[in-house]
Amino acid sequence: MEGFFIPPGCTGLRLPLDELMAGIEDGKYPVFNALYTGGIAGLYQVALEHGFSENKKGYVSKCNLCFHIRNYLACQEFAELDEDFYRESLNIA
Repeated sequence: MEGFFIPPGCTGLRLPLDELMAGIEDGKYPVFNALYTGGIAGLYQVALEHGFSENKKGYVSKCNLCFHIRNYLACQEFAELDEDFYRESLNIA
């Protein structure tokens, strides 16, 4: 993706590089901010506030949980989440 910052290992999460370099406006990217400041626990809190419920069978890793949370939130129009990526990765039309 040209012109975007994609954190290593965090496919589907992207931020405009020019905004990142200039300084991101507070509150503009809540998913990224939650991950950056609170890790997976912070992201989980944001997800709960938006109706996410975890799989009772659990997750193989924190990265797996993070992906499922971001996939859930991508359908809610968070600007930093690439909805097309999640649709393609799960083969959703």
